[in-house]
Amino acid sequence: CFSAAAAASTRHDLPVAYVDYWDLLPADLDGRPHLPGHAGVFESSLVLALRPELVRERPARAEQPEVPAAPDVSVAAKAVWANVDGYTDRPVDADEAAGKRWFELLADALADRLVTLAAAL
Repeated sequence: CFSAAAAASTRHDLPVAYVDYWDLLPADLDGRPHLPGHAGVFESSLVLALRPELVRERPARAEQPEVPAAPDVSVAAKAVWANVDGYTDRPVDADEAAGKRWFELLADALADRLVTLAAAL
């Protein structure tokens, strides 16, 4: 997270860049929410595309649990993780082809961001 990057920068007197990988994608990708959640359809799709042997049974969920949220605010709380039981949406809907497409978009966006950053430094 940003605070770890800031601490490393200060402690070791070097510039540290930080970005959440999902922020490199368009705000609404294939009708999916911008914030991908944890171990759900987005991340499970990426893993299916890259290392399918790591994806075990993908649990179905009738309803997505509510996670406290406000625009541009992240909430970390033990009760939230207990409520979501380790995954925040529907990993059962993961799709290898979508994961490949999203990974390619992420890799291209990160490469572009690194070129921009290098030019700025």
